Amino acid sequence: MQPLPAETIWKTGRLNPAFAGSELERRAFRAMYRAIERMLDAWKVEEDQTVDAYALKELKINPDVLRSVTNGLQTIRRVHEIVEITVIKYWYDLSWQGPHLPSDLVLGEYSLRIPLEIMLSTSEVLINVEVMSLCSWLTKLHSRSSLVQPTASWSLYLGGK
Repeated sequence: MQPLPAETIWKTGRLNPAFAGSELERRAFRAMYRAIERMLDAWKVEEDQTVDAYALKELKINPDVLRSVTNGLQTIRRVHEIVEITVIKYWYDLSWQGPHLPSDLVLGEYSLRIPLEIMLSTSEVLINVEVMSLCSWLTKLHSRSSLVQPTASWSLYLGGK
């Protein structure tokens, strides 16, 4: 059995949406991935000797959206994006050795949409990503939408009167 690579080593494969993209796109994707992993780590629940945990199975973002995010970062330095993820819920016993990989221990699989705030940083990290709470996302959405009042034709288009 080969040893697992260090967690900090990333190889960008062809299925990665940033594969043919710029270095900024690769960093943005990694930052999104890590922010979601931090969120999932916070969801762990320990009870007695078992742990219910979550693993990110898929981060669904296409290369065009990723490119749009990085282009936006270069212009306005802060972008909001809603991404869809697939999460696996699994369990393990605290006494087990080694990495706990979800295999036979899967309790469920969920598809979620989560709001992200992606920011250009002046630090070595270059891109910071935060998973937004629903409340903060709705507040920012409302503050933006209150700047533009819908017209009568817009209301009709949406099915209003």
